[in-house]
Amino acid sequence: MIGAIVTGYVKRSIQVMDLSRVGDKSRYILGWDNTSKIKALEAELTQIEQQLDKVAARIRQIEKQQGQQRSRETWLQDFILQLLKGR
Repeated sequence: MIGAIVTGYVKRSIQVMDLSRVGDKSRYILGWDNTSKIKALEAELTQIEQQLDKVAARIRQIEKQQGQQRSRETWLQDFILQLLKGR
C-alpha cells in the first residue's frame, strides 16, 4: 500500500555530547583522590588568567590609540575651523 501512515511508532535518536578529550583529567576523579583533577583545573585557570591578561593589555592599547586618534581629530577640526575663519 503506497502512502500508508504508520501510527504508534516513534523513532528516537540518542545524541552523545562528549566533546572533551579522553585524557582530560579535569573531567573525572579516580577513587577518592582528586589531586590530579585539582592540578589540571589549576593549570587551566592559570592559562585562562594569562589569556585574560593579554586581552586586557590589548584593550588598554586600543583605548590609548583611540584617545590619540580623538586628539588628532579634535586638532584637525580646530585647524580647519581656523582656516575657514581666515578666509
